[in-house]
Amino acid sequence: DLPEILDVNINEGKVTFMPEGQEVPRDVRECEVRKFVDEVLEVQGTLPSRVRRKHTEWYKSAALPGEAEPLKSPYQLEGKTIVLRREGDKTVHEDVAGIPEDELRKNHLRIEGFLAGLPAEPVAVGAAWPIDSKILKEEFEGSEPGVLVLSLKGAGTLEKIEDHKGVRCGVLTLDLAGQTTFAEQKGLLMDLKLKVRVWLALESGRPLTMKGEGSSTASGEVEEQGQKVPLKGSFTRESGWVRGPDRSGRPTAPAARRRQLRAPASPPSPSSPLPGP
Repeated sequence: DLPEILDVNINEGKVTFMPEGQEVPRDVRECEVRKFVDEVLEVQGTLPSRVRRKHTEWYKSAALPGEAEPLKSPYQLEGKTIVLRREGDKTVHEDVAGIPEDELRKNHLRIEGFLAGLPAEPVAVGAAWPIDSKILKEEFEGSEPGVLVLSLKGAGTLEKIEDHKGVRCGVLTLDLAGQTTFAEQKGLLMDLKLKVRVWLALESGRPLTMKGEGSSTASGEVEEQGQKVPLKGSFTRESGWVRGPDRSGRPTAPAARRRQLRAPASPPSPSSPLPGP
């Protein structure tokens, strides 16, 4: 049997609308759960180039004012199977007639931005490196439909090397900070800070587990029924995913990059070649 992959995102906080000088507070809690199984159909180099993905469960739940129970809304892809094909840096979807574009954007075969930007040279435990802001912007906007990134910067650190789920892993800590807005509410600004930890299998280069947490504040105004209403708010976010073993079809980090996380005792001499792919 193929392993099931689990994604969970939880957002909660308080937002206050201020129409005509009044303050109307509202609690916010949203949870998104996605479970899917990947079957690798074709491989190019070290990366899956064509994958059959079955969504066994995918829904979003939200607590609404005055409702005792959260409202659960399934995505159209829940219970459906699609095929993903990698062409360069893009993902082409097959068998997706009638599926909303927002759902397709969340299904991709690209390497996560932070893995594409691993150091090109050997690093020791404790070493830090910048993450390309352009890659972060593409990653963030690709996974959060409707969000526009105004600024975003990040840095990664090799925290330690340890066994995780019986596999030798490098533990990466990623710190991100920036400001975003929304395509349909450009008067609203979100200042955010995120910290992510990733367990990256050294042998295969496959990310096995991710745990993230962060906070954000909202300020500005939103349009409701043709009126601009001032708004402020604060939120916390928890997210995480757990991947299966190598046959799950999740893209790996480039081999020459992932091996740089082995924390050598000393850097190689100029004549020493880097590990090949």
